[in-house]
Amino acid sequence: MTAFLDGNRLPAGIFSGPGSRNRLGEAIRNIGARRVLVIASASLLRGAAFRDEIEAAGGGAIAGIWPTTGAGASEAAIAAAALEAVRLDVDGVVSIGGGVAHDVAKAAALCVPSGRPIAAFLVGAPAVPDAPAPLPVIAVPSTFSAAEMVAGGAVVLAAGGKAIFGRPLLQPRQVILDGELVATTPRALLAASGLNAVHHCLEALAARGHQAMSDAWALFAFERLMRLLPGLAPGAPDMPVETYQALLEASSMSGLAYGISGLGVGHAICHSLAGRWDISHGNANAVILRHSVGFNLGRAPERLALASRAIGGADLAGSLAALCETLGTPRTLRDAGLPEAQFDLIAADVLADPVTTGNPGVVSVDDVKSILAACWS
Repeated sequence: MTAFLDGNRLPAGIFSGPGSRNRLGEAIRNIGARRVLVIASASLLRGAAFRDEIEAAGGGAIAGIWPTTGAGASEAAIAAAALEAVRLDVDGVVSIGGGVAHDVAKAAALCVPSGRPIAAFLVGAPAVPDAPAPLPVIAVPSTFSAAEMVAGGAVVLAAGGKAIFGRPLLQPRQVILDGELVATTPRALLAASGLNAVHHCLEALAARGHQAMSDAWALFAFERLMRLLPGLAPGAPDMPVETYQALLEASSMSGLAYGISGLGVGHAICHSLAGRWDISHGNANAVILRHSVGFNLGRAPERLALASRAIGGADLAGSLAALCETLGTPRTLRDAGLPEAQFDLIAADVLADPVTTGNPGVVSVDDVKSILAACWS
């Protein structure tokens, strides 16, 4: 397992239900903060009404609002957000949006008290002596990334590729799960992020670090995701807010599951795709999911049989393929925007990625290339 998973735990407080974003002020008081920086997905901040709503909900504690863009949390974006947090003299951070916003916020919360760049906290880097505790984080997701539930994240390196960062106490202290907010996110984005959550569940079940508790969260979340995600299909009727809420809660459980168990080769491939070619993490997972699970069906059949039983004994590979077809997500790496002749570089990234060590069995260069070949066209 990767080091940041050792610090994963339940958040101290979870507010869950439609409209719960209005309890932001209460969450800020719960972490004991006087002034917070809100780090939010730029798409959410395009309307002045949302800014006004968040500032009102913050009860006067919001010192500033900082936008994030792009398919990944870059070193530059993290450094800029950390500088803004220092300038505003905040003692807490709020992330609102998708996985990028949460990763930028958690990374900034880690960097500010120590004065060190995020590179100092990457998994595998030398230990930082006497590093102070990170700033407390409140997370409010608008997608199904589950980044709000884990004590670390992924950073896009200036040199290319993605690396994992994390420390104990970095997991958000307060989490707000609001189905109304999620319902404002474009359906295609939600569908892809929902497949990411499905992938969390299946890699958590197969991972070397699985435990009874991670199994419980993964299986509950997997069944609910598989049952409700088809409602996000193109052209499907609008879903009630309660369905968005149920999907959001399931995706958060997928994060709790892999925060204990670890992940595997599928997510390592997705890290490379986002870090080098700016392919969104959701779209990367939508393409890789079926093939990484197919790979692990040969390595952990008993573990993945649990997932099949959770959906009534249905064929797992066939059910995943049908779900992806229904949702209309990208089917191939070519569709997702990967240039040709990149398999060697991706394989090198994957073998260097710490999440690969959680996969059952030893993963070789040829293994990675075989998965990529199956995903290409």
